[in-house]
Amino acid sequence: MIHLNTDYQVLKKEMLSLQDEIYHQISSTTYFSYVQQYRTFLFLLSLCDTDFSTQKIPRNITIMGEEKSNQLLKKYHKNFLENKSFHLSMLSSFYFDMQDMLADFYESSYYQHLISNYYPLINTKAGEDVDLLVQFFNEEDVELRDIFLDLLKKDRFYQLSPDIDEMGITLFSTLKNTCHVFIRLRKPTVDYLGTFAHELGHVKDFFDCQRRLSPQQQDTYCLKSPYIEVLSTMYQQKFYDFLLGNDIRKDEALLANMDYFYNYMRCVEDAILFSLLPDQFHYDALNKPYMKSDFFRLIDQNPSFSKEDYVPSFYSSLCYSYGMILANHMIEDKKLQNQFSDCKAGYFDAQELVSIGITPDTTNQKMLKHFHKYI
Repeated sequence: MIHLNTDYQVLKKEMLSLQDEIYHQISSTTYFSYVQQYRTFLFLLSLCDTDFSTQKIPRNITIMGEEKSNQLLKKYHKNFLENKSFHLSMLSSFYFDMQDMLADFYESSYYQHLISNYYPLINTKAGEDVDLLVQFFNEEDVELRDIFLDLLKKDRFYQLSPDIDEMGITLFSTLKNTCHVFIRLRKPTVDYLGTFAHELGHVKDFFDCQRRLSPQQQDTYCLKSPYIEVLSTMYQQKFYDFLLGNDIRKDEALLANMDYFYNYMRCVEDAILFSLLPDQFHYDALNKPYMKSDFFRLIDQNPSFSKEDYVPSFYSSLCYSYGMILANHMIEDKKLQNQFSDCKAGYFDAQELVSIGITPDTTNQKMLKHFHKYI
């Protein structure tokens, strides 16, 4: 059984160590990285543990580092605007075809048949949850299997507060070289285990960055790169592929996989909206922020998107979109995984993607090919 720890004292000690270390940093990038990690520690602990509910970030920490933050964010947005037409071409290359196929699936009698079935919960008392993930990692990535078992042994899977929308969050400490995975407690289903595969992909990414990137690149990776969801997305999709390919809870895995595509396609839609938005409205859309209906009012064309009104997220939409795009390129190509890992740090570079064979045309082919095999 995967135990979700509710004793957060280890995290409190790491957070306090991080707080002490912040004041000794000379490098502005390392300082800012530590501040961001400290904020994340405190945010999660304030929601998960009542002892931290009134804890505030020391004012000097909130003031210091703002200049670096603004500098990095300004460059991130400048980079997006410079590559906006490429993003639009990449995202729209598969979006409308995929949406049509998803609609066909959800309107089909086959879908009605699938959801009418009864799917027994995963037997956590018998350790079925651990066994399924270990089987998957044995087949896919033995290094990640060992990381998973080590996190289990050290009780580093924590229960995530229901006050947070996310199903899972992975917390990193570059000071202590540790990872802590937060999971929202739910009924044990295939979808629930998919969250573990996703978060463990983040853990894999963390250790991969430590091996491949310079300390400065590590400090700014999450603040510059739109690729921080690539490995997590890939392992989540591979987990569903593993179950389907081995005839394990096959129907349930198919439903979970379709929900995965459906949710990620919403992110693609949001990223397309930001790519269509005229430059002069970009910063307003982030600061106000804009509802989806505001985007429709300001862009020249009226794409056939869902009319549900909400506030699109710029950062998550771009990261999850490229997460799914690159995952579907790399899912059967180990060589491409290594090539991607060597160029994932830094700001978005369209030419780097093209140089390793990732283009709008190949994206359309890969996305439709992998989706077709499920239906």
